[in-house]
Amino acid sequence: MGLELAICEIHIPRVHGITNNSSNNIFDYHIVNIIIPIEDFFSNEYMNDVERIKGIYNNIDYVNHPNIKNINNIIHDDKYIKLDIVYTYNLSGNEIVAIIKTNGIKYLQHKYKKYYNQKVTRMKNPKNLYHRKLTGRF
Repeated sequence: MGLELAICEIHIPRVHGITNNSSNNIFDYHIVNIIIPIEDFFSNEYMNDVERIKGIYNNIDYVNHPNIKNINNIIHDDKYIKLDIVYTYNLSGNEIVAIIKTNGIKYLQHKYKKYYNQKVTRMKNPKNLYHRKLTGRF
């Protein structure tokens, strides 16, 4: 499938459960909790779902995860439940899982911001300003 907006969670057996049909490697993926239509994104209706899920995790004291030792600190972090840009696909047990692509966009924004700030700093250099005054370009 293509890129979608979704609220994702790490699969936690105590929260999400396991059935006989569950995939063997389900613990290695982010489970898609809710796929957000673009209309709900622009109207901020998805924020109710985010708050509801955060409330559920605030009521959980302690959980175990077979692969992640630090899971309790992760699930109690304010930034754990958020809207992400993801690729979704189905596993053999009919679970919808996601590959989160939001981090790539954040990385690109960070690189561009650094490039832009360096460019502005060069333009503010008095030597470069004098060159622009003479030639009309940097």
